[in-house]
Amino acid sequence: DIINKGIRNLIKCGFFSEVSYVINANPGGYVLELHLNENPPLASLKIIESKLLDLTVLRKMLREYHVTTDMVFSPAMLEKAIDEFNIYYQTQGVFLYTVSSRIVTKEEIMTEGGKFLYEPDELEKNGIHVVITIREIPQVVIGEIRMTNISISYDQILSYLRLSQGMMIKSDSDLFFSYKRLKKIGFYDKIYFKLVHQYDNVYKLDIDGKELSLS
Repeated sequence: DIINKGIRNLIKCGFFSEVSYVINANPGGYVLELHLNENPPLASLKIIESKLLDLTVLRKMLREYHVTTDMVFSPAMLEKAIDEFNIYYQTQGVFLYTVSSRIVTKEEIMTEGGKFLYEPDELEKNGIHVVITIREIPQVVIGEIRMTNISISYDQILSYLRLSQGMMIKSDSDLFFSYKRLKKIGFYDKIYFKLVHQYDNVYKLDIDGKELSLS
């Protein structure tokens, strides 16, 4: 169980494309042999934004989750850094924007006119090129609503938050009202309203709560 837990943690960190192990007996006991296939390094990371948010906060989150150039790249750690960035801004009452990321090839950079973002030596580096895009959302129609780590019944919490499917959100303050009401209950150390684009201006709302440890 201990070995399996360690292997799951290795897989979850996202730095390896393949993880396996063997256990061999020797005269002194047993040898645990890990077989790992490491991801390529992050050659470059570019941020394009139109929301005028403080990008030093995002860069801090990226460093904390080890998403830095010339280091092994983990898509899972990039996603966690973006989530933490969003959580930070939601505590400030800012919701109506999206952060997306994609891996781009050298060929795409050249053909799509992205050369102006790069120094000549950056494109010569071996590894993965990632572009993060931050875009403002004028308004949101809430599609599906999901909850994670929320113990209160689904209907009760939605009624309390005054949220419903098909509801139109026209400003940050509309979602901030519901966010503050959920915080006010006092059960949660951290709350995250994750907006996931579905189609047109319709977004799925994932509400994730990290409960406090209470007796």
